[in-house]
Amino acid sequence: MASTAEVSSKKHRIFVYGTLKKGLRNHYLMKDKNNGEAVFISEARLSHPYPLIAEMIGDKMAEEIGINNQVVPFLLPKMPPDRPDNIVVGELYEVDSSMCAVLDKLEEHPIWYLRTPTQCILTGTPSDKFPGLSKGSTVDCEVYFYNKTDLTPEWYSRPYISDYQEN
Repeated sequence: MASTAEVSSKKHRIFVYGTLKKGLRNHYLMKDKNNGEAVFISEARLSHPYPLIAEMIGDKMAEEIGINNQVVPFLLPKMPPDRPDNIVVGELYEVDSSMCAVLDKLEEHPIWYLRTPTQCILTGTPSDKFPGLSKGSTVDCEVYFYNKTDLTPEWYSRPYISDYQEN
């Protein structure tokens, strides 16, 4: 069994595609050292295509998650065969267990979003803190997929985006 020190020092590589990216509304959580450690590795893109949509949340959802009048990005867990590929771009971070717990709380893992293993490809030059990585490296990581059971075909018919931005 892992010791407490081993558990707290576990690192996670998290691909962020939405409000956690630099300059967007929830990135402050990753910069706050009181939440744990988040080290930027590089810009990246998911290695497989996935639908990414951005929607103004409805009243029912706003009530459930406690926010309103905000556009929220949703990464859907599979690409329908009849739609063009959509390569999602974002940022890759290495976070400790404390920061991972903060991100899980924000994303309401595993209820609203499910943190799931996947892979990404580095599109920028990685930080010197990661000497084994280079631009073009394929990296095992985790990403938060939308996890609600209301994924009707309508969800998959909405316009896809590759690079979520806030206005």
